[in-house]
Amino acid sequence: MLTKMRKLLLLSGLTAVTGAFWLAAQVSQALPTMMPTRDGRTRMLVAGHGGPVVVLDTFGEMSLEGWGTIQWRCAKFSRVVTYDHRGTGGSDAGPKPRDARQIATELHELLHAAQLPPPYVLVGYSFGGPYLRVFAGLYPQEVSAMVLVDPSQEAFFDWLKIHHPAVNRITPADLSEQKEWGCSWASLNEAREAKFPPIPLTLITAMRPFESKLWSQVQPKWLEYHEQWLRRIPGAKHIVTEGSDHGIIWEEPDLVVRTIKDAVNQVSSPVMPAPSK
Repeated sequence: MLTKMRKLLLLSGLTAVTGAFWLAAQVSQALPTMMPTRDGRTRMLVAGHGGPVVVLDTFGEMSLEGWGTIQWRCAKFSRVVTYDHRGTGGSDAGPKPRDARQIATELHELLHAAQLPPPYVLVGYSFGGPYLRVFAGLYPQEVSAMVLVDPSQEAFFDWLKIHHPAVNRITPADLSEQKEWGCSWASLNEAREAKFPPIPLTLITAMRPFESKLWSQVQPKWLEYHEQWLRRIPGAKHIVTEGSDHGIIWEEPDLVVRTIKDAVNQVSSPVMPAPSK
């Protein structure tokens, strides 16, 4: 039960490995590279051509291979970036604390070092949601649209901490290490404080139940807090699917790719206002 709930915040290594095999079976025309930045190297993979540049991000426990075929399918209509967070996967260690502000700052530096021009379409899965919301708050002029795929939501974890304090517990040792997991609450609070820019937003909520009594109790809250936050974003779109649980990028890649493509098309060919009479 606890393991299933932890998926909400920390992706398992097993699914990342599964994604790696999936990706390797699909393509071999491009390999990750080590991109040097100011204080170390970051392992990244850029695929596709054209613009806008699409950036895929999630919690650092999942390497770039964890995106499976999504990057390659999106590369058919735009340039797409995945990367390993510093200190994880194949990337060099990075400065601590590993909170959302640090992650976002490093991503910004990486994109510019790789000469990938803004504005970007940001796609945040799971805890990538808070990370990219902080990025958008720090660099609002460099973001054209955002897709949040079953994102971690700070209000949900506020509720979870009160009603189920044993779930996703962060220990004093976790805090002292200052890695991404130990910095989770700091990152959530930074996302809470980040100002969301006036850009198109689509959020996907995965609602297929886990076989867990605990999850059946908390799942309505997961949806409720997504809806609550979206009401603050003018024009935001909400997609609710019962075709997958939190493993949506592996279980419903078609939906994820289609939603990303819609966001790319929206910013590539914006609807022009009707001429005044």
